[in-house]
Amino acid sequence: MVPGTRSCPSGWSKAYDGFIMGNWHTHVNSNEAICVDQNPLAYGNNGNQNGGLLYTVEFDQGSGAVPYTNQREVTCAVCTR
Repeated sequence: MVPGTRSCPSGWSKAYDGFIMGNWHTHVNSNEAICVDQNPLAYGNNGNQNGGLLYTVEFDQGSGAVPYTNQREVTCAVCTR
């Protein structure tokens, strides 16, 4: 997974691109994030989804996460060789 871009390095193939997502920052074990396809195959459900919520990851300029844009969703690409 390559954060901050929608493309792969030279010599790599892109499986998909999307956005980095994870738990809300106050949730238990909120330190893991994943790259979620921007065009997921999903089906609607009116059931209780409180056990599996994902939120987009944003960087704050105060975190030292240069060169990411302040308070914007972080893109990602999943690459294979």
